[in-house]
Amino acid sequence: MNVGVICRAKGFEDTRMKLGWWSYPVDGLEWTFYPVKDSECVDLAKLSAPHDVLVYEDWAWPHLHGVASVPVLAVVVDSNTSERRFRMYHERVKVADAILLDQEDLRRFADLGRPVYRWSYGVNEHVFYPRPKITDVGYHVARTPERGEFATELLHWVRGTGYSYAMGGGMACEEYAVKVGEAKILIHLATHPQCRSHRFFDALASGCCLLSNHVKPVREDGFQIRRHFMEWATLGELATQIEHLLRTGLWETIAQEGRQFVLENHTWKHRASEFISIVEELV
Repeated sequence: MNVGVICRAKGFEDTRMKLGWWSYPVDGLEWTFYPVKDSECVDLAKLSAPHDVLVYEDWAWPHLHGVASVPVLAVVVDSNTSERRFRMYHERVKVADAILLDQEDLRRFADLGRPVYRWSYGVNEHVFYPRPKITDVGYHVARTPERGEFATELLHWVRGTGYSYAMGGGMACEEYAVKVGEAKILIHLATHPQCRSHRFFDALASGCCLLSNHVKPVREDGFQIRRHFMEWATLGELATQIEHLLRTGLWETIAQEGRQFVLENHTWKHRASEFISIVEELV
């Protein structure tokens, strides 16, 4: 199956390393990337010619025109960050013949009369994998005011414990993957409680014990609290969990269980197989 992937030109190389989708060769699929700038005009009819299917990735916002001669699938990741963003995506996907959703409730796009499928994030396990565990606690997130304030509180607590600690944000994917892979425990603070982050997959594939504040789960992911990751609600609760996990070595048990689960269910190879099945069902 030959696929044309319409994707974002900005930060192309780093984005391709960061995303699991289309990240390494798999049997039965070949693809060509078409990186586009925002507002760039893309002729779907012309782009269709060498392909069996076109995929319109999230974060790419060109002007699509013309009529494709092959199925067009739209991938949506974070339409659930706000109602305004949902309305933008709801309009955006009307060009597609089917919709692939990472997080959003499938029913929210049902009114468009197009098939809607769950197509979760699939990690690139060749980028995100365990490194020597030289850091007890890691906190590597893109900065927001809330996350920055929490970073200060967390740093103040860690300094009194003697645990090794690493924090940062805005790193290139290659550096981010190393930092995550070096952590025994990785802390996550969601920017939106309704959004399940890619960090669940990155951290678990990297052999970390993930400690996240509560986020709305994606049922099809199958992640289980206290088996594949841990949840916390306050800094005090988080501190207690960190101390217990490190003292008992339980962090490693959870990390190993989580990594095995991701490798068995959530790699790009798994998503590629699902993609092939979805396209075969459509045609």
